[in-house]
Amino acid sequence: MTILSNRHLWKYSKFIENKNYSFNKDKILNCLTKDDIDEAYLNISKWENYIPTPLVELNKLSEELNLNKIFYKDESKRFNLKSFKALGGAYAVERISSGNNEIVVATATAGNHGRSVAWGAKRLGLECKIFISENVTEARGRAMSDLGAEVIKVKGNYENSLMECIKQSTKIIGK
Repeated sequence: MTILSNRHLWKYSKFIENKNYSFNKDKILNCLTKDDIDEAYLNISKWENYIPTPLVELNKLSEELNLNKIFYKDESKRFNLKSFKALGGAYAVERISSGNNEIVVATATAGNHGRSVAWGAKRLGLECKIFISENVTEARGRAMSDLGAEVIKVKGNYENSLMECIKQSTKIIGK
């Protein structure tokens, strides 16, 4: 169905199906068990200051598109990280550390994931190194260093920062 609204041509079937991504519950449960998912939820929901993600109703947009309801899942306020990826990195840090506070966690990022990893490391009192490319803004780098991470800027793009992260992490493990 095509809708002309405010001089914009909207084809909302384009928004209903994303050909680049297919949510297939069975495929996901082949990688993660229901118990893994439940464990993650139960663990994360116990973190200090955890609140469920608010769903904001977008009344004007749903009215304009003549749809019943549209909701926006607002991740920006989670743990005051201003990031839509606040949970995954922090949960991975917790799972990887398994209570061992002598490890160093490291990742390459362009911003959001690294912020979650840095926050997770700070929450657990772990040393954290975040590798970013020279193209990442100072503000994004500062957001991670403000969480206690050592931010290492790498010449080149994201792939270069990932390779440097792997290289330095391998050196540490090899010692």
